[in-house]
Formats: sequence, structure tokens, C-alpha cells
Amino acid sequence: MNKILFVDTETTGLDPKINGIHQIAGQIVIDGKTVVEVDYKFKPLPTEKIDPEALAVSGLTVEEVMARPLDSFTVYKKVDTLLATHVNRYDKHDKMVIAGYNCNFDAGFINEWFQKHRNKYFFGLCHGGAYLDGLNMALMLEIKTGKRLFIPDRKLGTVAQTLGIPLDNAHDALADIQATRDVIKTLWKRLGL
Repeated sequence: MNKILFVDTETTGLDPKINGIHQIAGQIVIDGKTVVEVDYKFKPLPTEKIDPEALAVSGLTVEEVMARPLDSFTVYKKVDTLLATHVNRYDKHDKMVIAGYNCNFDAGFINEWFQKHRNKYFFGLCHGGAYLDGLNMALMLEIKTGKRLFIPDRKLGTVAQTLGIPLDNAHDALADIQATRDVIKTLWKRLGL
């Protein structure tokens, strides 16, 4: 059985040790079929530092994020339960592949988020470190063709636009996932996989 977790986070900064997650979205795809889609917007933990510039990327203020009705612990429990519903954390052969764009960033934040909630086993649900990553696939395409994509940067929005994929609401976790899935699908074909 093929299990993929497309995931994206929006964070209060760049360091998962001191900053936190304020939005997490995910799609669980099993054997090519999307079985679950979630999108949670919530208050980060009170101990996590909030960088107003990081929130501005998503068009948010500290006050808007802190006024959200959901809190980090409630969302963490929902996410942990959801993942455990689709994966047997005790079976080393039953794991999800994390998919996204620049997966190291999101997986690092999610792993740290789990640890802040006293759970060190996020990677017990997923193949830790083995990602289906749109950013890496774009680099692979450049290597395969011997040509750069001739774009000013390798941000998701730029790569999506270059490939003709709409991303109207960049830095919204769910919109980023939807664009990422299309980017990966397009790059998969171009790479001949």
C-alpha cells in the first residue's frame, strides 16, 4: 500500500526550536486517492516566539493569530490521531512518505512540534528524511536536461508559475499543498518517471 502525506506549515519564524506552527494543512493519499484533507489555523504555544515579519508573509498580524479559537495542543492531538488512524506506528513497514515543497523545513517544524507536545515519535509515522520534494525534483530536472529553469529563485510560487500552475494564495498551507501536488505531478512527467 502506497501512503503519502502531503503537508505544509506556516510558522512564526524560521527556527523550530524557538518558533512555532500557526497553520498546518495536509492531504493523506493512499494508493493515489486522497482520503483525508485537513487545514488547521491555530494559536502557537505561549512559549514560542512570534516574529511579526514571518506572519506578514502570510498577510497576518500577531493579534489575528493569537485571536484564533484553536490552540496548538488541540490541533496536535487531532493531527496525531489522524496520522495514527492511517499508519500503525509500531509496524516499521507501515509508514507514510512525506511530500511537499522544501520538506526539510516543514518536517523539521512538525517533528519539533510533536516533541513540544511530549511526543518524540513523529518520524515513527513517516519515513523520516525520505521525502517526495518538489524543490528537489525541480533541481533534478535541471540536472537531467542540463539546463536551468531560468527563474529568479526556486520558491514554490516561482516554480509553479514557470510550470503554468496557478497559486493564487501563496503562503496559505492548503493552497501551497495543492500547488505542490501539481508541481510534483508535472515534474514527475518531465523527468520521465
